[in-house]
Amino acid sequence: MYSARLGIMAVAALLFGGCSTTSVPEWQPEKRTRTFSVAQRQLPPEPVYSRLRWVRPPENIPGDQGVSDSAPAIMPVMHLEVKDTSLEEVAKILASAAQYSSYCSSLIAKQTVTISRLGTLDELGTEVQKAAQIRVIIDHGTRQIRFLADHAPTAPQLY
Repeated sequence: MYSARLGIMAVAALLFGGCSTTSVPEWQPEKRTRTFSVAQRQLPPEPVYSRLRWVRPPENIPGDQGVSDSAPAIMPVMHLEVKDTSLEEVAKILASAAQYSSYCSSLIAKQTVTISRLGTLDELGTEVQKAAQIRVIIDHGTRQIRFLADHAPTAPQLY
């Protein structure tokens, strides 16, 4: 039995081994050579910055005073229509239209006026001044409208 197995193995080795005498395979993959071009750059690479930077806070330009004297201020045109309204209310209406603060003297606060007029804040102030016989001061620097009595109390006279 042992010899029969040996014989079968020898025959199988000859059958599966083949009759080739060379150990070089018939097919070989094609060899590709890789070539790379030379990197050329006209400009240096962009600098990489951090996302966090030190920044100075904004400030006014030296010499710039905010309002230029060469150009007039542009004031919006408003319509003022009041009928038998106290001067205190008229002052509040004008001031709120221009986002200013208002002041009305207590001597004239209850006096009523009727006006229907279209114009700028200064023109409307002049119209109220004429209609109510008072003094209207519109201060654009401090953003304030003041209604004052035109007649100041008489000063004491010294003899």
